[in-house]
Amino acid sequence: MRALLFIFAPSSLLSAPVDFVRDVQPILQKSCAGCHGEKSQMASLRLDSRVAASKTIVAGKSAESALYQRVAGIGDQARMPMGGKPLSAVEIATIKRWIDEGAVWPDTAAGGDAPVKKH
Repeated sequence: MRALLFIFAPSSLLSAPVDFVRDVQPILQKSCAGCHGEKSQMASLRLDSRVAASKTIVAGKSAESALYQRVAGIGDQARMPMGGKPLSAVEIATIKRWIDEGAVWPDTAAGGDAPVKKH
């Protein structure tokens, strides 16, 4: 008879870091790019561009990041996406965790350094 060996590891060891391309970029594309993307840049903000989006992110500090505050509905600013369906709790937690982990946005991600249009 064979015995099965189970190894228990803390959940923190089992959860991989949030990956921008796999986990965050799809959320931004689905929920944010319509108003803050290549074609439309309301409030002069692009969330499909690392350089432009960086003004809303304080790496390692989600609580201080306007991106997290707005999608989570924290503070006195309107929850985003404005007029759209709010992000799910899982999506908000993913963005929060990504920012807290350092907000790594690889240079190879689409729109890495796309400029904001001048109005």
